Amino acid sequence: MTSGLFRRVDGKVLKPGGAEIERTTFLESDLAGAAVIRARGLMPIFQKSDVSGADFSGVRFVDAVLRELVAHGAKFVGAGLRAASFYRASLADADLSGADLMGADLRKTNLTGARFVDASLYDAKLIESAGTGVSFSGANLTRANFDRSKVVTL
Repeated sequence: MTSGLFRRVDGKVLKPGGAEIERTTFLESDLAGAAVIRARGLMPIFQKSDVSGADFSGVRFVDAVLRELVAHGAKFVGAGLRAASFYRASLADADLSGADLMGADLRKTNLTGARFVDASLYDAKLIESAGTGVSFSGANLTRANFDRSKVVTL
């Protein structure tokens, strides 16, 4: 998939696992439960979409835009998401264990129950993020910015 705009896509018909997703936009789409495992791409955009329960494990996205994403219970295990923007996303109960989130933008994000076990959040921005029961066990939080955040860890 290259340079496409997909609006209000029903994820039940989408099977992007292992796909190259280059400059492709999914806007206001229902991708709940989608298997995006091991997909790769430059600047994929999943904005104002629901990816609850979706599996993004092992993806390699450069400069991904995941703004205002609803990702309740989604899996991003071992995902490469350097410099990704999760601005105003909801990552409630999402599993980002082992993810590379170096330089990621997690400002104003709901992190309730999210797991960042052994993840790299080096230089990540978590400004004004909030959530309870968040796990950062073994995570690299060097230079991570938690200004004005209300994050309560396990």
